Amino acid sequence: MFATGSGPGKQIQNDFRYNQEFKETIQFLKTVERRFLERAKRVRLPRLRNGLMSLARALHEKQKEMEEDSGHFWRDVLFASEEERKNWHVDMETLRPVPPLTKNEDESIFAALRSAKNLQRRSDLDTRFQLRVGTLLRKSFPRATLRTIARLVVLCYICGDFVEVRNNKLCIRQLGAESKRNELTPDAVYQKLRDSRLR
Repeated sequence: MFATGSGPGKQIQNDFRYNQEFKETIQFLKTVERRFLERAKRVRLPRLRNGLMSLARALHEKQKEMEEDSGHFWRDVLFASEEERKNWHVDMETLRPVPPLTKNEDESIFAALRSAKNLQRRSDLDTRFQLRVGTLLRKSFPRATLRTIARLVVLCYICGDFVEVRNNKLCIRQLGAESKRNELTPDAVYQKLRDSRLR
């Protein structure tokens, strides 16, 4: 994800932390599962080996559940903020907040975009942001070329202070460890917009 100073930046920092927690927990489960499997290969007693294999399978299933939950979590978070959800009507049968019709109508303009369903990496989140900004810009400037839209997306990153210059290259500002593959260029954004079928 990208970072800002305060206000919206605080929410972005929280989102980054949640993303890291999902990633670290899933990786932890993978590591423990692998250790159970390695131990099972060295155990001769069938009862113990079967028990270890059973635990490994359970960990694998839980890992898959968390990967799916991560995707649902990001779709929910990026659809509307927690503060906005507090004002929604609650369905008494499901106990889930129901978004107003206008919210669904606003989101419908992004329905045709092709993008990752499971948003588990920072690059997935950046791509989603770029596609949504590109879609809004296309709606505002229907006669602009796709390359112009891509340049405007990069300009939005610059105006929002979501980028920094590293080694004379414009890079998406990161929280935490630096990424070697976070360079932001109009050509890269253009390719994403094109792949998403934005016209």
